[in-house]
Amino acid sequence: MSGNDRIAAIHFDTRSVEKRNPEIEHERAVAVYDLLEQNSFAPVGHAAGPYDLHLGVVDNRLMLDIRAHDGKPVIIFGLSLSPFRRVIRDYSIVCESYYAAMQSQSLTQVEAIDMGRRAVHNEGAELLIQRLDGKVVIDRDTARRLFTLIYVLHTAGTGAMAAAPLPRVLFVCTRNSVRSPMAEGLLALRRGDAGRVSSAGLFGDPVDPLAAAVMAEVGVDLNQHRGHALGDIQLGDIDVVVSLSSEAAAAFDPPPTGLIIEHWEIDDPTENEGNRDAQLDAYRQVRKALEKRIAARFSAESGKMP
Repeated sequence: MSGNDRIAAIHFDTRSVEKRNPEIEHERAVAVYDLLEQNSFAPVGHAAGPYDLHLGVVDNRLMLDIRAHDGKPVIIFGLSLSPFRRVIRDYSIVCESYYAAMQSQSLTQVEAIDMGRRAVHNEGAELLIQRLDGKVVIDRDTARRLFTLIYVLHTAGTGAMAAAPLPRVLFVCTRNSVRSPMAEGLLALRRGDAGRVSSAGLFGDPVDPLAAAVMAEVGVDLNQHRGHALGDIQLGDIDVVVSLSSEAAAAFDPPPTGLIIEHWEIDDPTENEGNRDAQLDAYRQVRKALEKRIAARFSAESGKMP
């Protein structure tokens, strides 16, 4: 490739990015800066570089309008976004986990989630290289930055991600009798019918009556809950696992491939030895802690909000 086989400027269809949020805007700005600093971009059969690249989304197709730097048209073509749908969805989930972890998790946990984010990012870049085969030759770093821009356009511009299934969440504690069924009920209440959520424990015990009592106060019925042991859960059907006890966290160390693992340190209210009123208050404190964490972690979802 010659020194002119590169993108010199990049432009977006404003209709495709008008709804971006601060996190997505940051992703876009960093990708554009890095891309223009260094990239390798060679349309097959053309030698008119450097190039101006115009990107937009039309009818679920990524439109690439490639022009010479003086404005002369080089080639225009579209790529279906359907093959990218799954990897964009996975990237969206892991980015959401990453941003949430930055607010409340330890550096070790943030780094673990970031490793997963990079792996999905690389998968998206490889897919883009394949989809551009015979049209444009790009290197891996350029593909990574362009994939970020595809993610931005797909999520912010088309609304397609809003229609995609929400991440399948599994809450795990020690006995699936207090913290995890409470968390399951609260997220299910928040989502309505918009997404799947479940819970399990290292052991599957009946729901704690005090947990059922304080959840009834917010309109969640746990009386029909049946305890599930973690060994009975098909983890292949789960996207995000949230552990709520140190014992549950240990069960996912090392984390299984393909799962996003998060740990929330939530007190065990069964350790309170006061009278019934004091015990109920301890359970309410756990409910409030879970409500706060769930509201922060899943605030960007498009499901039903309380």
